Amino acid sequence: MKNRQAVLDALASFGVAYTLYEHAPVHTVQDCHTVRGIDWTRTELVRNAFLCNRQRTSFYLMLLRHDVPFRTAVVSKALGVSRLSFGPEEMLPELLGLSAGAVSPLGLLFDSGKRVTLVVDEGLARYDMLAFHPCDNTATVVLAGKDFFEVFLRKLGRAPVWVEAKERVHSMKIQWLGHACFRLVYDGYAIVLDPYADGAVEGLGPLDVTANAVFCSHEHDDHGAVKAVRLVDTGRPSPFIVTEIAAFHDDQGGALRGANTIRVLEAGGVRALHLGDLGHMLTREQIEQIGRVDAVMVPVGGYYTIGAKTADEVARALGAAVVIPMHYRPEQFGFSVLDTLDSFLALRDDVRRYDSDTIEITPDTQKQTAVLAHP
Repeated sequence: MKNRQAVLDALASFGVAYTLYEHAPVHTVQDCHTVRGIDWTRTELVRNAFLCNRQRTSFYLMLLRHDVPFRTAVVSKALGVSRLSFGPEEMLPELLGLSAGAVSPLGLLFDSGKRVTLVVDEGLARYDMLAFHPCDNTATVVLAGKDFFEVFLRKLGRAPVWVEAKERVHSMKIQWLGHACFRLVYDGYAIVLDPYADGAVEGLGPLDVTANAVFCSHEHDDHGAVKAVRLVDTGRPSPFIVTEIAAFHDDQGGALRGANTIRVLEAGGVRALHLGDLGHMLTREQIEQIGRVDAVMVPVGGYYTIGAKTADEVARALGAAVVIPMHYRPEQFGFSVLDTLDSFLALRDDVRRYDSDTIEITPDTQKQTAVLAHP
């Protein structure tokens, strides 16, 4: 409690705004995510690793995204330090004035000798809000990442060392084939989503595409034309993990247009979400089922699906770095009853227009609303 109060007093004196959530003691990432009141769709839980070199003469506090697989060898190489290992718990009181289970970067407040080097996973820079223990595992502090890095650490005279904490992954390529149809490729394996039948979408010609697998959000002709895709069986297993979440094609529980299947497609640490013909705002339960996503393909044209306003709300609720609008009416094709893209883009302040119909996604892709070129 003494350390906690010292941390809170320091945040206040530095002018750092924060929200404190008190709870029963937590010991794991899973426990932390059960803390009520925190919007985990907008907040990243920071995981800590106390490390040292083989001689136990250099010490490091590593900050990681909660879901990043961590290997000391990767960080050792990034830092140029041979044979990093987890530091001895018995040295925590001496170095940071903390005990095991209460380790926090906010504990650098107590490292007056600056014996511990702060090392930060580059991926944390993309999150607006961060959650830490205030050196006490019966509470969680949520504050702006900018305030932590640019105010708190500067007040302490600390400059973090930024590293890529996990081995580099291959990118996932997302290609827009028109309407709500996309081709996702990871490590040579291709999946097509929501293929349309020839003549189903005015202005779009027949699909000419191959894939290893195909998924459809529902069976309407403009989304469920499995036979329009030439399937290739290479005999290799899919690198994708596909998670399905039940939803509806309307805001009447499916009474008007039936069911709609949302899919999360994950490969190599990259998570992409295809919302199909979503007809309603996502529920909190659905958002929790979806979890973290790096890119979301969201319908924005209205009439048959959600429109611009709800699409913007969905995208913000999910917190995906890359938002790819779909199912709208460009000049070249589309249903006349659909809205153009203008209404949606007017609500976004990070629009990036591409000359290509393809974007490459990694977990660290810059935040943007990606307008892909028309096929």
